[in-house]
Amino acid sequence: MRLTSTILLLMICVNAPAATQEALYSSARMRELQLLSYYQVRAQEGDAHAQFRVGWAYETGDGLPQDPIAAARWYERAASQGHRNARLNLALLDPDPVLTMAPEEKQFLDLFEQAIDGARNARIAVAQQAVLGRYNRPELKQIYHWLTKLAREGDIQAQHLLATFYIQGRGVPQNFVHAYSWFSIAAASGHPPAITSRDAVAGLMSATQLEQGQALAMEFYEKITGNSGLDPADNVSRN
Repeated sequence: MRLTSTILLLMICVNAPAATQEALYSSARMRELQLLSYYQVRAQEGDAHAQFRVGWAYETGDGLPQDPIAAARWYERAASQGHRNARLNLALLDPDPVLTMAPEEKQFLDLFEQAIDGARNARIAVAQQAVLGRYNRPELKQIYHWLTKLAREGDIQAQHLLATFYIQGRGVPQNFVHAYSWFSIAAASGHPPAITSRDAVAGLMSATQLEQGQALAMEFYEKITGNSGLDPADNVSRN
């Protein structure tokens, strides 16, 4: 809506007297700058499109001081969420400022791009880094989506990481019941660390929550394996 209003205002300028044109252009420019301020706020909140627009402003110097390094960083953040134009602009940007990024930042960007392209190992690696606090909220939502898909396909590492996401409340509200269920499934599939994690979570749950977690684990396990033989309560020790 705001962009449409600005475009209409610029169209009116074409047929207006010179003095009126100047006033209208000034008004249109003010609207553009106000919109840029809005994008800056939204970019800080993690909106990929806003991050792209802020990157564009830094790259072109339109509304912000021209700064290719700042442009690269905002494009990087948008690209990490799958914004294709940001990925393209980042690739076309003068390589010098991009190379000034810390090697670790460039490594995480490359890893996330591989995950976006569907590489299973990259998605697992990104999730492992997310558990350590590497990624922001919009990125965590995407990683959570990847983990859920992999976990439901029977990937043991993804099941354990997904449970950890539920424990930490990363990309999803904290939920011990879901955490317990996925730890149980990973444990039953032969992932020893999941046994320890499952028992630790059980010690933090009420009897009702534990019952819910066990029922959910059996439901998920049957859907994944076609086998209804999971006993999520097996060898659980509660403190």
